[in-house]
Amino acid sequence: RDRPWPGTTLVTPMAVLLLVAALSLQGALGVVHRVPLRREILNFTATVRALRGQRRALGAKYGNPSSGGSSKINIEDYQNLCYYGTMSVGTPAQHFRVIFDTGSSDLWVPNSEVGVAGKRTYDHSASGSYVEDGGTFEVQYGSGPVAGFYSIDTMSMGGFSVSGYKFAEVTTASGLGAMYEIDPFDGICGMAWPGLTRTQNPPFQALVDSKQLDKNVFSFYLGDRHQGELYIGGSDPERSNGMTYVPLTALTYWQVRLHGVAVNNQSISTAKVAIVDSGTSLLTGPSDDVDAFFAKVGARVNVYGTAFVECSKLKNIMLSFSLGDNIYELSGRDITLQSISVEEFLDSEEAAYFEPAVLSTFKSGLSICVLGLQCLDAPTPMWILGDVFMRRYAVEFDWGGKRMGFVGGKSGPGGGDLGKWLVYGAAILGGLSLLSCVGCCIWGMSRQRPRGLLARPIILSGPTQMSMQHPQMSQPLQQGWPVAQPSNSGVAISSDGRIVRPVPAYPAQ
Repeated sequence: RDRPWPGTTLVTPMAVLLLVAALSLQGALGVVHRVPLRREILNFTATVRALRGQRRALGAKYGNPSSGGSSKINIEDYQNLCYYGTMSVGTPAQHFRVIFDTGSSDLWVPNSEVGVAGKRTYDHSASGSYVEDGGTFEVQYGSGPVAGFYSIDTMSMGGFSVSGYKFAEVTTASGLGAMYEIDPFDGICGMAWPGLTRTQNPPFQALVDSKQLDKNVFSFYLGDRHQGELYIGGSDPERSNGMTYVPLTALTYWQVRLHGVAVNNQSISTAKVAIVDSGTSLLTGPSDDVDAFFAKVGARVNVYGTAFVECSKLKNIMLSFSLGDNIYELSGRDITLQSISVEEFLDSEEAAYFEPAVLSTFKSGLSICVLGLQCLDAPTPMWILGDVFMRRYAVEFDWGGKRMGFVGGKSGPGGGDLGKWLVYGAAILGGLSLLSCVGCCIWGMSRQRPRGLLARPIILSGPTQMSMQHPQMSQPLQQGWPVAQPSNSGVAISSDGRIVRPVPAYPAQ
């Protein structure tokens, strides 16, 4: 028959191929869950207020560091200040908007006692899988604690569930201040290493231990004022081309070696540590480094550490970070959170934090940019590469490989091998200079010999010490360079015109 029987569907070879391809793709990526989320919009004043709250939280966060499938979670952009997605706790599932935070390792959600309007709260009495724990949970922030108690229940993230997971029910979040009241997230899901958690079992470690993931990785693709995504158990192959990896230097934060920070190719930092933190909206660095950048662009900083600058001064600015073998550049636009006219700025409450003499320097008719860059002086000098960086560069967090992958960096001079090549270059130049000196000495000594006499080999004595202090060695190098010991004693001329000298006595070795 040329046509299918009545009531049946004709399956063509092409349809079979498409079905096989779809199933293969699903097997490669695992079950992908897409949760649509609403994007909130903040005005200028609310943006600056949220920055104040983040500054307090960051000071505590980094001031005391001790204190078989794949899935995709949509990450919501909250006016480029807060990215949050959805996960659940309990049976039946109670859903929460959480910040997936690579700068911490605990999972906490609020219960009804937290007392903040608009927050979704956890009710353990409504969960059939709840088990009481009762241990005390507390994280101290600059303005107070985030505290509560531990409970045990089923935790689900991106479609993967782990039963019997220990997490925290928070009863007070006063330590987060205005940040928690304004931002739409309910809790925090820490995605860092066991070294930062009080339970020694971070949420992602629990997923790894459950052996449900195809790959023990997760990847962030943050949107710029639009929805982003978090992949659990893999990466988006279409957005991972050209990914390069950098090994971790610690298993606490997602921390790598920082080879340099520059503004328009001029170095501004000697810090050696960079931390990629999805829970931080900003870039932060040591005060000296950040102040150097502010001076370069003429930024004005208020008492809360928020920087404002005429947007026109950012057009030709490039802030770059050297990680591994690549350089990652951020333009002035990349580090700008929001902009308003000078007239609007002078009418805002932020103008009250500046002296009239400073306000008079803002020119009418121009725009003022709010920078996503602040000072943070941690015990170890470091740069925190938060969402400002991650919006520009997709990042894969490889738990199994203990490394991070970055997409979009620029290779070339100044990458991670810059210091190594400088050392090699200095060594080569030093060696050439030494050989040149030896050659000059030989040439000079040969010029001083009497004319008409045949040249003779220069007799060299035993080894002497040459001190060459290497920056990575505590003792000087011992070189066996011999030195010439010319002597005229016992010199004679043979009957055939040759120079005759006594055979020198060498010291015993």
